[in-house]
Amino acid sequence: MKNIAIIGGSGVIELKSFVRKKQIEVLTPYHDNPVFLQAGTFANREIIFLSRHGINNDIPAHRINYLANIYALKQQGVQNIFAINTCGGIDLKPLDIVIPNQLIDYTTNRANSYFDDEIKHLDFTYPFSEKLRHIVIHASKNCQDKIIRHATYAVSSGPRLETCAEIERFKKDGCNIVGMTAMPEASLARELSIEYICIAVVVNYAAGVLGQKIDIKDVKENNKIGTEKIIDLIKNVLQ
Repeated sequence: MKNIAIIGGSGVIELKSFVRKKQIEVLTPYHDNPVFLQAGTFANREIIFLSRHGINNDIPAHRINYLANIYALKQQGVQNIFAINTCGGIDLKPLDIVIPNQLIDYTTNRANSYFDDEIKHLDFTYPFSEKLRHIVIHASKNCQDKIIRHATYAVSSGPRLETCAEIERFKKDGCNIVGMTAMPEASLARELSIEYICIAVVVNYAAGVLGQKIDIKDVKENNKIGTEKIIDLIKNVLQ
């Protein structure tokens, strides 16, 4: 793999063992402010790291400028994106590591295409890179934790978490996990011919699954533990 980027999810503003060499500020046609990228080495490979929620982790999912982020990575020659996502488990449990192969987009009011001024149809039958999925699944055999290899990701708008009725709908639609950031990231990467894979960690049971409210304290703790597992998995992939 050449020209690799890792996108950090909620709370991931840096990578363990990442050696930063420089910060790159990339101006794009999609925002007045630059996108901040970190260039350096990780697992002895040259990579670019992008904190999805901003360098201060203060941009909520519905306010992220996905157009600018993916365009900036393309401008730096990125060809492969490993995206770290946190999610709720509909029929999966906290700390499960998931490599989804499908998604259903329930988001609204998000700028979701570079082709607003032309008719250009995009094949999105398989929304995540099968090439990268194969590589990650193979590398996961060296990990102690079992990896969920197939799942459907329900993408909600946020920033609020979902209602019990919404989760029940997603379950009936065949979804296994729910999160807020896989779209339009995945489709924008496809539009720019970038291989894109989502590696998600379940940080809580989705609303109503256990018949009780979601404990945000547990979410934060599971996020910390789970994202460290994902980072170790990506390190195995790159090595």
